[in-house]
Amino acid sequence: MFIVSNENIEIGPDEVKTFCVDFSTKLLSTETLTGTPTIAEVDTTVLTITSKAVLAAEYTDPKGDSVAAGKGLVFTVSGAQVQSDGSDKGYEVNTHCATTLSLRPQIICRLTCTKRR
Repeated sequence: MFIVSNENIEIGPDEVKTFCVDFSTKLLSTETLTGTPTIAEVDTTVLTITSKAVLAAEYTDPKGDSVAAGKGLVFTVSGAQVQSDGSDKGYEVNTHCATTLSLRPQIICRLTCTKRR
């Protein structure tokens, strides 16, 4: 399931989750993301990040939030772990991609691995 969010996103230990990051506010109305996105964990290499792509079709999540085709990046995360004492652990994922206007907007996504779900 995609989660449309640029806020703190929760993921469970060893959960595999696909996210959609909304770049709409960083793009002009006629501008879209294009090419291969760069999506990487910021400070560690604990997470496995796969299936990186520009959103190919409009997507609406179960909460009713929508992202238009070409205005979001999609990626799948796995491997998140809580702290050794069982408390939540935060991760940052840097996302950016070229646009049709040759720009490279960036969004840092904050993920929290928690057992409290």
